[in-house]
Parts: sequence; structure tokens; C-alpha cells
Amino acid sequence: MVKTKVITRIAFLDYLRIFAFISVLIGHKFTSDITAAIANDKLHATPKLMLEWLMPFVHGGGAGVIVFFLVSGYIISQVLSVEQTTSFLIRRVFRIYPLYIVAVLIQIFIQNTWESLSLKTVVLQLLLLGDFFNVPYTLSGVEWTLRVEIIFYGFMAALKYAGFWDERKHFLIFVLLITIGVMSQLPAFPYGLFRGYFLIYGPFLFVGAGFWLYEQAWITVSWFFLLIIMVFVNYFYLISCYQPSWLSAQFAILGFLLFTLAYIFRFKFQSTAFILVCSDLTYSVYLFHNWMFDFVKSHLIASFTLTDSANLLSLALLFAICYLLFVTQNYRAASQ
Repeated sequence: MVKTKVITRIAFLDYLRIFAFISVLIGHKFTSDITAAIANDKLHATPKLMLEWLMPFVHGGGAGVIVFFLVSGYIISQVLSVEQTTSFLIRRVFRIYPLYIVAVLIQIFIQNTWESLSLKTVVLQLLLLGDFFNVPYTLSGVEWTLRVEIIFYGFMAALKYAGFWDERKHFLIFVLLITIGVMSQLPAFPYGLFRGYFLIYGPFLFVGAGFWLYEQAWITVSWFFLLIIMVFVNYFYLISCYQPSWLSAQFAILGFLLFTLAYIFRFKFQSTAFILVCSDLTYSVYLFHNWMFDFVKSHLIASFTLTDSANLLSLALLFAICYLLFVTQNYRAASQ
């Protein structure tokens, strides 16, 4: 009788997922509030100092994105060790697309943008192919990370199919290093607002994979350090080429150090029901926060004149909607 490997829930990754979506949420929706508080002469120096320490971890949501990619690279490498290529791809498609499609359609419906969008545009948005056809972003731009994820899934699945998780596993690091080198020489992709983001941030998925490869003794610490160095050299070089406005940001190194620290103490983390629920909500919150929050907030202010409580109420309603979608999705998955 053949025993099937089962991937158990990894507690430290759940905590990191929660940090990632909190960083992105605060970075996208509350940066101006934090900046105003820091500049407020009537606020005590202690909370101002705490906010100043917090700012690099939430600025633009960058640290959250880095942590998100590191987590994804780690877990995808582990998943590929126990799943076949076809089943892996099918599972990833059903993990990414259903809720994403629901989010896009809800946004189009409540913002009433049907008339301004062609059917071709909507279809390309729903398929996550917009960057290849110069189609406007949806969900206020957060979809770019999903495009990076999809490309990463396909690339890693191809490596799995080619035997790099089996008889060629010790050569996998060379493929990753060569790929990073090639990416550093490619033209900017995508081409619009997030110019070069795929090439700048995508390699951090390989660093997440590197943690898992080192843990499994597939690579030595020297090769692991070389992988990390190449990714950061690529990052520093390309961000100066394509996104110079982020040259003063520290989120890449902060996200990496945070993941590394959590990894070192990974056996100290304990899962709770609350942590598991928050971790499971990260994807839905990520999809909805950057546009639903503003929509809800504007309608709360307009309809109920609750200006002082608008942020809190909007945040509560956002999480309620995301939880409802999560429960619905889990119910449908369990019933199939």
C-alpha cells in the first residue's frame, strides 16, 4: 500500500500571511493617516515614534508583497514535492481564479462600468492576461501580483515535469540562478503603471523556494546565499531602472529579514482558530480592500454622515464581506 504524503498547516506561514495583508491594507488605505499623525504637533512623541517605526513596514504595502512572495515560493516548492504536475496546476487555477473572477464581476457591477468596458477587455481581465494586451487594470491594480504568481506556478510546474523535483533536484538551484540572470536582462514587464514589477519582485519567489530547498538539503548554505545575493542585486539594479521613486524605500530588506526571523523561530509559532481564520481571509481581503473599502467608505459618509467612524465601519464591513465570501467558497468546495 502506497502512502501519500500530506502537507500539514505550517503555523509560521499563517502569521506571515496575516502580516502581509495587514501591511498591504495599511499601506494602501491608511498611509496618509499615519503620515498626518506623525506630523501632528499635538500628538505625544511616543506614539509618533511608534508610527515612524511602523511606516517602513507598511509603506506602499511593499514589505507585505515581499513577504507574500517569499511565503508563496516556500509553500509552492513544498507542494510540488507531493503533487503531480497536472493536479498541481488544476489546484492552483481553482485556488486563484474563482474568487478573483467574483471580485472583478462584483466591482464591475457595483461601480457600473459595464458600458465603458468592452467584452474583450472584461474577458482578458478575468483571465489575468491584461498586461499582454495593454488592458486597463482591475481591482485598483492589485491583480499584478496574481499575474506574477500564475507565471511562477507555470514555470515551477514545468520544472517539476522535467524532473527537477526528483532525479534532477540538485540541479534546480542552477536553473533558478540562470533564470534570475535572464530576468535581469529582459525588457520591462509589465509596461504600464507597474512597469518592471514582474522582473523586480518576481525573483523573491525563488528566495522563498530557496528556504525550502536549503531545509531539504537540496542546496548548501553557500548556494542559498548566492541565490539571495543575486535576487537583491537584481532588485537594486532594476528598481533604479524602472521604478526610481522607490529607491528610498526599505521594504525589500525588511520583508526578507522578517521572513528570515520567522523562519528561524518557526517551531515557536502556534496555530489558533483565530490565526487560521485570519490567514484564510488574506486572499479575499487582498482582492477587495483596494476598491471595496473606498466604495463602502464613500457611501457610508454620503448616506449616514459618519465621517468620524467611516474608516472603522468600512474596515468592519470589508472584513464581513470577505468572511462571507470565504465561508461560501469553503462550503461550495466541501459540497463538491
